Amino acid sequence: MSKGSKKTAKPKASTSQRTAKRHTTVPAATAAATIARSESAIAPSPTTPSTDAPVVTAVFTPVQVAPVEEAASAVVAEPGTTVAVVTPLETAPEPAVDGQIVIGLIRDLGDEDADVAREAALSLGETGSSAAVDALIGVLENADGFYHSVVRSAAASSLAKLGDKRAVASLLSAVNDTTAEASAEAVRALADLGDARAVDTLVGVVQNVTGFFRPVVRLAAVHALGGFDAPRAEAELAYLAADANEDSLIRDAAGD
Repeated sequence: MSKGSKKTAKPKASTSQRTAKRHTTVPAATAAATIARSESAIAPSPTTPSTDAPVVTAVFTPVQVAPVEEAASAVVAEPGTTVAVVTPLETAPEPAVDGQIVIGLIRDLGDEDADVAREAALSLGETGSSAAVDALIGVLENADGFYHSVVRSAAASSLAKLGDKRAVASLLSAVNDTTAEASAEAVRALADLGDARAVDTLVGVVQNVTGFFRPVVRLAAVHALGGFDAPRAEAELAYLAADANEDSLIRDAAGD
């Protein structure tokens, strides 16, 4: 009730109305016992209380609780009333990440402890922040050579989670990372983003003409190509699957 409002007193039901209501709801046996008591109350009270007077005992009916779904469906709003609708937890919107948290995580990317920076990069992938995308792209490009490979790997993974296509160009470049771990993570991120621009780069990784790419990166590229509905990707996988001279892991992955 809002401040200053007054309660409207409900008119009290008359004694006859309450009695009538009670008579219509009390079971017959109980009603008979009640009438008997009333008649004995009118008659002169004996010196010794009679033990023959009927005794009325309270009867409690078990309360049945309907399941939540049934209870919700049974509620019918009367005209002019407002019914509050409770949103299920699984569909309720998640609260936005505080901007100060994002700022703090971006700051931690520059920590000299690679483990601290790595955890910050992974956490930024959960924020959904546009500022996080820009910061992680900066880590991936590593223009000044500051970031450790584990931080670059975490940045690639988080960019895949954020799903922002602005990261595609940087991820394509990161495929050539000198560390196999970071290179493979960039390949996996491109697979998750599903941008068709990645197909040619991934085919180049699999073919490995220069011998630059480690087997773990090539295997990641084979799995990535399997997610693209593109003629070149399909042709490359078919070739690998039939190549008896290819590494068995690569050949089996291409045939799956």
